[in-house]
Amino acid sequence: MNINKEQVRKIANLAKLSVSEDELESHAENLSKILEYVETLEKLPTKGVKPITGPLDLKHILRIDEHEASSSKLLDSIIENFPDKEEIQEGTGIKVPKMMGA
Repeated sequence: MNINKEQVRKIANLAKLSVSEDELESHAENLSKILEYVETLEKLPTKGVKPITGPLDLKHILRIDEHEASSSKLLDSIIENFPDKEEIQEGTGIKVPKMMGA
């Protein structure tokens, strides 16, 4: 499939790209080669070929994300070792820097 300069100009306009007149011919040739390669790929027999997501056949490489209950002892040790604490309604809380301006 051959792409001409006018088609490249239209594609560049749709993509909001600025393409100089000197570049139009080069881009037309490159796009034509890409489309010819895609046509070649379309002719390959792919029936029965399983899709892959990467070069290695790995399964379940991530651990299952499971909720673990925190013990009050662990929470108390975290608060105890934190440098800046403050008293809150239900006990002691960790004081953190303000994230939003007032």
